[in-house]
Amino acid sequence: MSIKLGNSNITLKVGSSAVTAAYLGSTQVYPQGEPPALKYKLTLNNGTVVTGECDGTSALTYNEVSIKYNNLVSAEIYDCVKSIGYACFSGCRNLTDITIPNSIISIGDNAFINCFGLPSITIPTSVTSIGSNSFRGCSGFTDIAIPSSLVSIGSNAFYGCSGLSGITVDSNNTVYDSRNNCNAIIETSTNKLIRGCNSTVIPSSVTSIGERAFNRCSGLIDIIIPNSVSSIGSGVFENCTNLSSCTLGSGVTIISNSCFSNCPSLADIAIPSGVTSIGEDSFGGCTNLTDITIPSGVTSIGYSAFYGCSGLTGITVNATTPPSLGEEAFSNTNDCPIYVPCESVEAYKAASGWSTYADRIQAIP
Repeated sequence: MSIKLGNSNITLKVGSSAVTAAYLGSTQVYPQGEPPALKYKLTLNNGTVVTGECDGTSALTYNEVSIKYNNLVSAEIYDCVKSIGYACFSGCRNLTDITIPNSIISIGDNAFINCFGLPSITIPTSVTSIGSNSFRGCSGFTDIAIPSSLVSIGSNAFYGCSGLSGITVDSNNTVYDSRNNCNAIIETSTNKLIRGCNSTVIPSSVTSIGERAFNRCSGLIDIIIPNSVSSIGSGVFENCTNLSSCTLGSGVTIISNSCFSNCPSLADIAIPSGVTSIGEDSFGGCTNLTDITIPSGVTSIGYSAFYGCSGLTGITVNATTPPSLGEEAFSNTNDCPIYVPCESVEAYKAASGWSTYADRIQAIP
């Protein structure tokens, strides 16, 4: 670096390399009289402020932030940053405020995972992609706005955002939409709902619901799945602890694995007549269910499908031929009777899997 003392320029070097800054007494001086631009500014929970200078790289990384300063409470990111990297703020549980500039193009996988204290985030209109699990576990979020620029959302990006009650998608977005003010993210080209929230109303134009779309929506109380929906991904309503009622449309043919697992408030559900398969752990831990009727077209019931449904007083299976039955499908279900067609009682008692419950099997009254 060169500095001027009187009328003379002095170049400061370490070895053969010019230094970018130096101190004259207690004053730091720079080549052009101005300090380098900031890359980030972090405020820690003890009041300490930590800054980093633009260094020629465009990404803000895990090594710069989370691994060193996971006790931060606020963060400002500056314009020389183009991407927020993998797990950059992961586990920063005390983070309550962050400023993300319009220079950001991508937010990486796990970028803000388990930032429990973050009440909201504004995704800039420059962002085109957010990675898998990017905001997973951000339970403080109450609403999220998807800008028109965002054309790629990774799997489980908002998984575990249990307080989320409002979702909007900019009307100019060409990949996603929130049609009919439904409070959900829908993939426009496939009509697939990929993320819902506590106040979602599923439009009748939706044809499928993605994996874990409502997982851990603890404020969701009731939901209607329209007849247009033919496919429901695994774990869709898992851990929706206050879900008390779900209406399944006639288009549903498979109850997916863990679909309603650990929904202890679920008291009212009817399995549509077109269903042929009930997946593993699909109703596991639904302790408030008192009765369940399995349609005649069901040919398979998965492992632990109704495990732990301790409030059941009766299970009715209408299939004349015993469906294949996974282990522990009806374990811990209050030893309630299992009703089957009169002509099939002995076949059920002898069938693989069903024989475990032989003393509970009896004819439909």
